[in-house]
This record gives sequence, C-alpha cells and structure tokens, in this order.
Amino acid sequence: MIEINHIDKWYGSFQALKDCTTSVAKGEVVVVCGPSGSGKSTLIKCVNALEPFQNGEIIVDGIALKDPKTNLPKLRARVGMVFQHFELFPHLRIMENLCLAQEKALGRSHQEALAKSSKLLDRVGLKGHARKYPAELSGGQQQRVAIARALAMDPIAMLFDEPTSALDPEMISEVLDVMVDLAREGTLDDADPSEHVPLTEADVPEMLALIAATEPGPFGPRTIEFGGYIGVRRQGRLVAMTGQRLRASGHAEISAVCVDPAFRGQGLAAGLIRSLIATIRAREETPFLHVLTSNHVAIERYRALGFVTRRDMHLLVLERAQTRTD
Repeated sequence: MIEINHIDKWYGSFQALKDCTTSVAKGEVVVVCGPSGSGKSTLIKCVNALEPFQNGEIIVDGIALKDPKTNLPKLRARVGMVFQHFELFPHLRIMENLCLAQEKALGRSHQEALAKSSKLLDRVGLKGHARKYPAELSGGQQQRVAIARALAMDPIAMLFDEPTSALDPEMISEVLDVMVDLAREGTLDDADPSEHVPLTEADVPEMLALIAATEPGPFGPRTIEFGGYIGVRRQGRLVAMTGQRLRASGHAEISAVCVDPAFRGQGLAAGLIRSLIATIRAREETPFLHVLTSNHVAIERYRALGFVTRRDMHLLVLERAQTRTD
C-alpha cells in the first residue's frame, strides 16, 4: 500500500530524514516513535506529498509521488490526514466541515455528502453536535470531527500526526478509542443485513473456531450460552458473530463481537450490534440491557439510544432507562 525507499529530506543545511526505508501493507497499523524533532511529522507529510523530499522514492497504492504525471491533489484526496491541531474551519458548522471536501474534491451531491457525514459523526459519537461550530466542542470532540472528516473521503490509508499531543489528559482516551476501533475494523461500511443469520447448536464448531481465531479477550464469549447469537455468513462460511446472555434477573449482556481476521475492515461489527439491539428490544421479557464497556465513543452512542450509565468496578455499565422491576 505504502512504500518508502531511501528517503532523504533537508531543510536548508539541516537533514531531517536520512535514508528512511519501510513499507506498510493494506490493513497494517504502523506507529512511528521517536523524540521531538526526530522527523516523525516530516515523514508522514512526505507520504501525503505535503512536504517535498530530495532523494528516494515514495509509492502510494502503486502511484509514485515524484512521477511528473502524478496528480498530487487527487492523490491527497485518497489519503486521509489528521493533524495535531484539528485544522477545522472555525466559521463552518461541524456538518459543513465534513461536507465541504466531499462536494468540492469528490463531486458528491449535497445530499450524498450529508448522508455520509451523518453516518460518520454517529460512528465517532458526535451525531448530536452536527449543527455546532468547532469552538463549541472540546478538544477531544474536535479531533474526532477531524477523524470523521478524513474518513468521509473514503481514504485508502489514514495518517495521524500526533493526534493527541494537543489534548488534555482526560480527552486523550476518547480519541484513542476511535483510532483503536478504526485499526480493528479498517472501514465503516455495514454488513448487508440479509447476511445476518441466527446461530444454533449445529453452528457450535464454527463458532468455537471463530472465537479462538479472534481472541476476544477476558469479556469475550469463551463458552457458548445460547440466548440470541447472530452471525454473518458469506459464501456459506461463518465470518463474524456476537450474541447476548440472559441473566437470572432478566437482564441481557452483549458478548464480544468476533470477526474473522480475513474479513476485518468490512464493517461487520457495527451491523451485528444493531441487529442484536433490535432483537433485544423486540423481546418484552428482556426490559434491560447491560453493556460492559470502557470505550468513550460506545458510551455516547448507547446514551443516544436511551441508555443511562453507572459505575461497576472499573467499567461503565449502560442500562436501559426504565423503571426496574426486580
């Protein structure tokens, strides 16, 4: 996807980059570490052709940056960039910030841009802030808007230039949560609901294999307890699954979403969660839904669905805002 070969970069007599070589494959996540002034920002700006370099070669998705025939503005439109200081237009509302480049650079209609922007703001937990101006948001919220704006261009790669360095400590986690989710899922396209299927005992061998392959962690479904598992099948193969567990009190808990590594980046997780919530809501005997999560964006999305939060150990428990009967 990205090839960097023997790059040298000077600012006058100062050499900022010396013989830098690496490659990044599609779906791979790479972190460039180093002290201040070591050239991290310079390197990724070279990848996006925002900084010229004197020697070497950079190839992005088969396109050489130094080729005179390369249309750099068009290439930049395909590579998302998130800066340290957000770089939002202060005089435009949040929705307008997201729509502008889509309409000007990609030629989308205003309605298409609005639909795409609304979906992405929902994805980063900010759908309710679409009519606000950047100055009305916190630093963490502005950076999440910047991430959504970059994703609105349907980029082939995302570049993050120290996106949390300008944030207060309490705001860092909400941006990192979004970045981690993106690294896990890759894209935001939802799975076709027609691919969602209920899972039964006959599916247990495939379910166990999928759980083992995705290593969902300490809160994942290490054992199969049937109570509403939903899967995604493609060409007869189980590629994703999630489910609910009913407790004696009548509450339901969402299990971890498991996605086959070969199908990461296809938006399976979001579609499965929505299907599961719809299933739970349709069951009158399940009035409460608990979701264990420390993900800031997930918390905001569940709150928008009518959940309230309370503390349970080190995590937040989200609960349907209804009168308890137990």
